[in-house]
Amino acid sequence: MTAAATVTLIAVSISACGGGGSASGSSVASTSSQTNGKPPAPSLGPATGEVVARVGSVPITRGQINHWMATLAGGDYHELSAGRTVPEGLVSDPPSYGRCVARLEAVMAAAPIKTGAHPTGVQLLTKCRQLYRAIKAQATELLVTTELVFGLAADEGVAVSEAQVLAAYRHSNAERFQTAAQLASDQAARRVSVSDELLLTKKNLLAEKIVTKLKSQSVGPTGLARAEASWNAKIDCRPGYVVEHCKQFHGAPPPSPDSPPATVLMEQVAALVTGHCTYIAACGKQ
Repeated sequence: MTAAATVTLIAVSISACGGGGSASGSSVASTSSQTNGKPPAPSLGPATGEVVARVGSVPITRGQINHWMATLAGGDYHELSAGRTVPEGLVSDPPSYGRCVARLEAVMAAAPIKTGAHPTGVQLLTKCRQLYRAIKAQATELLVTTELVFGLAADEGVAVSEAQVLAAYRHSNAERFQTAAQLASDQAARRVSVSDELLLTKKNLLAEKIVTKLKSQSVGPTGLARAEASWNAKIDCRPGYVVEHCKQFHGAPPPSPDSPPATVLMEQVAALVTGHCTYIAACGKQ
């Protein structure tokens, strides 16, 4: 099976998420990120607000989009700004552009390293509008593909238990953190919850099982493509929330300076704080 054929199943769009593997005996395995001794369940986020997409019979709401926009922005910003925490409210659904501009102005004012010419208010407003569109699409695609994986898993008769998900999550954390306090600090800095990471861990484990089963049946990439296509016909997305796999999707628009990808935009925003751009080409397009 080619890498291209499995990209939907195994792609995860959050920095340092939980991975696969078996449980570890490290002290971080017994994390403090539990409620009454029991870890929270994997969650798509708060099912509030209007329904903006449906994957089969499962609704995706604006509240869930809003939650994952903040989570994805937190992970990207943390990675690109040398470990800093993203300003709260930088992105949201529905958008608050005035709040976004105010957050960026505050970030620039507090930056330890002053960059050259500061963007104007109009330029920051444009950046906020671009961030909203790009990260909303990123969050919508994550939720759609997660439910797609869950649907494919049900079709293929594969499942993972809560214990397997928790063991994989703990194993991943034990490889990266020495203590529960380090883990909690990292999660707070990235604005990610235990439920978020458990959801992505579950998605990854199911994706691996689906790919393994299809490979064992020798159906190859064509079989996976057919299975995905059957689900694409059952994914209904409202205007403004149409991403790949929605039945309304007819191809992504060509790259445009007016619509940079989320990673480029977060690189530019992070550079306002650090005075440093990891990918020079990205910041050259501000």
